[in-house]
Amino acid sequence: PALAAAILEAAVEAGSHVVQWRTEFLDKVERLKVHEDAYAAQKAADNAPLMRLKRFADTLPGYTIDEAVSGTVRSAAWGYTTTTATTKWAVMAYLRAHVFWRCFTANPTDALSAAERITMQATMYFLALMTTVLLYYERAESCCLQLREDLGGSSI
Repeated sequence: PALAAAILEAAVEAGSHVVQWRTEFLDKVERLKVHEDAYAAQKAADNAPLMRLKRFADTLPGYTIDEAVSGTVRSAAWGYTTTTATTKWAVMAYLRAHVFWRCFTANPTDALSAAERITMQATMYFLALMTTVLLYYERAESCCLQLREDLGGSSI
């Protein structure tokens, strides 16, 4: 009888421990769910623009989010290519119409002869070289005169 009483008492005590553990466990699970819901709400708020894009893509018939984004990228690439081509065309049209710069864009069949092209290009290169030499000589002369004065020599 004492053993049976001890077994019954142990079973009651084990049952109370199980109830206590289950209550604590369910409280922890409930707190975890609240935390996960708050985290999901914060993440949704952070990704609001993407969610708007997804909702918009969902309203489009037959388009997935990947197709909508790739279509947007294709449109941007087309705009860039078109803008680049238009800009290139405008610059080339200006260069062909210019009195001097057209020699650099001329085709062999254009009205400019080869001699005219060579003359104009050589003139430009020669002018650039002369300008560079002039600037360097000016700088070198003023630098040398200043160094002579600093050293106590003649500035003539």
